[in-house]
Amino acid sequence: MKSSYTNLLTLLLFSITIITVSISLFMYILPYRYNTTSSLPKGWYQIIDKEPELGDIILFCIQGEVAKLASERAYLDTGKCEYGNAPIGKRIVATTGDHVVINDRGIEVNDRLIDTTKPGSKDAQNRLLPKHNLDTVLKDDEFIVASQKQDSFDSRYFGIVRKDQIEGVIKKL
Repeated sequence: MKSSYTNLLTLLLFSITIITVSISLFMYILPYRYNTTSSLPKGWYQIIDKEPELGDIILFCIQGEVAKLASERAYLDTGKCEYGNAPIGKRIVATTGDHVVINDRGIEVNDRLIDTTKPGSKDAQNRLLPKHNLDTVLKDDEFIVASQKQDSFDSRYFGIVRKDQIEGVIKKL
């Protein structure tokens, strides 16, 4: 009786492992991602073959000190980006030639303040958030991203996203 139970348990663990590996391969090899965050509607997204432009949702990796901070504070899921962070999905709100100002008021594009982009001073655990001030005209292959969520982790905290950080443009399935 005990060996039947052991065999069943082994088969169950093996099945769970195969399912987990299959899902991982599906998510990282095929051009599909599942969003579990509140920054975008939850669900499946497909990476599409197109150049990013204003209004597109892009999947990208943050880099540098802010990526390290995001990892240390567990702001992002675990993934394949720098410091073990997952790529972020956000909408492009400014691109080449746009004049962008990021300050205590929020993100301004061509003298127009984007609603809900006023940066917070502290996160949900009452830790200070990074300040990112910027006043520039975006060059080729530079983007600013933002979310409709007041507490979104977006360009108000990390600034410009360069094209080489972008995994792709995504669309909801």
